[in-house]
Amino acid sequence: RLPVLGRRGAFPLHASVLVGLLAASSAPTPLYALYQAAWHFSAMTLTLVFSAYALALLVALLTAGTLSDHLGRRPVLAAALLAEAVAMAAFATARGVPALIAARILQGLATGAATSAAGAALL
Repeated sequence: RLPVLGRRGAFPLHASVLVGLLAASSAPTPLYALYQAAWHFSAMTLTLVFSAYALALLVALLTAGTLSDHLGRRPVLAAALLAEAVAMAAFATARGVPALIAARILQGLATGAATSAAGAALL
């Protein structure tokens, strides 16, 4: 059985997960200009990379809240943190635009799931 955090311990934990994932979602943005210069892709492709995150985030926000109601906050947050770690590894090893888009989609799904679950836990 997992240990139960009291309200005093749970609030900072959930808030830090939320802040950390929201900060991580903007971390790759300065690298896009470097990727664009190195891989010679267009401004439209750059827009596609940005929009992939936004669409994935929206999908996750619309579905993950209900998911955390059924599965519990901890499993959804744990899965979101794991997905975020995989997304960051995908960014670090990306060798082209498809990998960059895939990493951004995974990051959007992770951030949306964590935002829904952590937001509900904070309330």
